[in-house]
Amino acid sequence: MNLGVPTMYYLYRQEAFEAWTQAGRHSRTLSVTQRALQAFPRSKELQYFRTLAGRAVGQSGG
Repeated sequence: MNLGVPTMYYLYRQEAFEAWTQAGRHSRTLSVTQRALQAFPRSKELQYFRTLAGRAVGQSGG
């Protein structure tokens, strides 16, 4: 059973991404944004945090 946060939450609330970025948890950001972008591919905010995390771990282009 998975009791995680619904994907829709991340579309409107980016505090988790900001906290994970500050804590250096870039792989977590990449994982969650990948899932969220499948549902909301046009989200500029999700794309921004995915790119930011990707650059932090050395992925070109996010």
